[in-house]
Amino acid sequence: MGRIHEITSALVQPQDTTYGNRSANVIPLFSCQQYDAAHVDFCYAEKSLLALDVVGGVLLVHQIWWVYVKAYRMSFKDMRLWIFSLCLVSQAYTFVHYGLIYKIYRAKLFFLNELFRFLVLFYICYYYIDKASGLVSNRKFIMRLMRIWAVISVFFVFFNGYVIFLHIQENNADVQSRNLCTSIWFEMNRLFSLSITPIFWYIYWQIRSKIVSIQRETELDKKIYQSQ
Repeated sequence: MGRIHEITSALVQPQDTTYGNRSANVIPLFSCQQYDAAHVDFCYAEKSLLALDVVGGVLLVHQIWWVYVKAYRMSFKDMRLWIFSLCLVSQAYTFVHYGLIYKIYRAKLFFLNELFRFLVLFYICYYYIDKASGLVSNRKFIMRLMRIWAVISVFFVFFNGYVIFLHIQENNADVQSRNLCTSIWFEMNRLFSLSITPIFWYIYWQIRSKIVSIQRETELDKKIYQSQ
């Protein structure tokens, strides 16, 4: 765990314009100079993930344009297109964040990663509730509650990002001591996407219970019919 914490701290820690004898103002995609020898292995792993991110982006473009739009002639009002398009935007920003943005600015913009993650999970959950009209009790109430929660969460994600930005600007010494990634404001970034998980499992449990109940009723009707 200590090694993981050390690498994570090195990633999110904003640096000065120099990192030892290496310049930190270099495009991360083309160089590992912003990492010291202890963390250069993480840099190589990051490049591999960026390559996978590009492959995933190509697959999403194919699914959105050639499958949904061209083959199925799906309307842009369809929520499935929203979800896949949001995933594409999220992947594009992930590539920009870890491949093009200077390391000294990453921590200031890290909240955008969590914002996209929250929105993707929210729309997936919302889509399942919308389509499972006969399988989820109190469907309209849950959808209304989710919309309210989404507005509140997006507001606090931006507010949290603003607080982190001020923390970096006003407490540079604390940032340099690598305490930012363990601060409560930075850790709160993950709470918003995690907040969708209980709702998702609740919807899954309701849909599964309803399907099992229908299957049991069908089997019971068959037995009654066969016994007559």
